[in-house]
Amino acid sequence: MITTFDHVIVLARDIEECARSFGAAGFAVTTREDEGGHIAEHRLVCFPDGSYLELYAFDRDNPDARSHRWFRYDELGEGFCDYSVTTTDLQGVVDAAEAAGIPSSGFAEGGKKRLDGEEWILRMTALGVGVAGPELPFVLEDVTPRAVRVSGTAPHANGATGISSVTIATADPASAHVGLAMLTGCSDPVRSERADGAVTSYRFGAREIRLLVPAAGTDAARRLAEAGPVVYEIEVAGAEAGLLDPASVHAARIVLSGTTL
Repeated sequence: MITTFDHVIVLARDIEECARSFGAAGFAVTTREDEGGHIAEHRLVCFPDGSYLELYAFDRDNPDARSHRWFRYDELGEGFCDYSVTTTDLQGVVDAAEAAGIPSSGFAEGGKKRLDGEEWILRMTALGVGVAGPELPFVLEDVTPRAVRVSGTAPHANGATGISSVTIATADPASAHVGLAMLTGCSDPVRSERADGAVTSYRFGAREIRLLVPAAGTDAARRLAEAGPVVYEIEVAGAEAGLLDPASVHAARIVLSGTTL
């Protein structure tokens, strides 16, 4: 039902500083300039597989920003707050969610025109943040060619090629099972242990959505206590391997896997 990761949101207070930090960490950062007013500034870190990171800084003086579903995370500071996946049949996702009793924001279509005149249009439904459990993503379907919305093909100095997994810290992985099984087609997730907790992994193709129940006293446990269920970590495929220092990338926990997708 879903095909790949679309993007992950990284909240920042200063978009230019955030872009410089990600650049220093070996990521190529690009800008998509859209027409009209905005409640936030953003920059994109686009990967060859089509997924990307959206560096996102609210205009905190704009009263409309405070009603956005991500703003409560912004109040807590910088770092990950939400993630999205792609589909080629959004109506099918909405119908399947309704049949399974999973709340959604319904079927919506919209877009923007770039300053160069090109228009991008997509369809969207939210299943997680702002609707139900944050363990679930929001789901997107491009109407116009994806390259209009997701621009930037410069290679990354750290060899990054795409998002291979997203890990959500949660105390109740069972609550998301029906939704994640529906989206991924993985009805029998793999359970494992790692140093900071117990993991339930839903695989779709070469990618995974992982639910982490943190062990007491870990960074993941502290993040869960502070923010509730939330994106805690992502894994990015590429040439290099290792955990980037979260302090160097605005509290985003990014693991470079050293593997290819």
